[in-house]
Order: sequence, then structure tokens, then C-alpha cells
Amino acid sequence: MTRSVLLTGGAGYISTHTYLAFCEAGYRPVILDSFANAKGDVPERLEAITGKTVPVIRGDVRDEACLARAFAAHHFAAMVHFAAPKSVAHSVARRPGEVPI
Repeated sequence: MTRSVLLTGGAGYISTHTYLAFCEAGYRPVILDSFANAKGDVPERLEAITGKTVPVIRGDVRDEACLARAFAAHHFAAMVHFAAPKSVAHSVARRPGEVPI
């Protein structure tokens, strides 16, 4: 049985290279991405490189229901978290009502 790995933010530059490395190592990576900061053709481009269908879950890593569906549908051996805004200023800004850590 091929082990699955969840890549949150999996359609980004670094995560797509990680996707390919996991494929070469014999894993089955699954991309979870909202595609807010990524090009929509990433899965097709990865399919062209690997010759395999790319499993994609379109959703936000902050959406608990989306994550619950992902974990119910797959038995992940590991998860690598890449999901974040590209802008440092945006990624450290607090949302209204957010409690500081």
C-alpha cells in the first residue's frame, strides 16, 4: 500500500517540488490548497511531469470541515504544512477579533 502525505498549500512553488520528491520516494502526495496564491493549472502541470493523476482537495486549511473530509477520505502517514500568505506583512497581520498568541 502506498502511503499518502498531505501537503497543505501544496500548489505553491516549494510545495510542488516537495510533491515531486515524495512521488520519487514512493509516496502518494495529496494537495490541499485554496489556490488563492497559486495558479490553477498546477495539478495539470504536475500530472504532465509525473504521468499520474494528482489528488487535489480545493479548500482552506483553516476550514475545519474541509480538513475533516480530507482526513476521512485519506489515511495520511504524514503532513507537511506550506499554507501561508506570500506576503510576510499579510501573514503576520491579525484578523479582526483575533486573539494574539
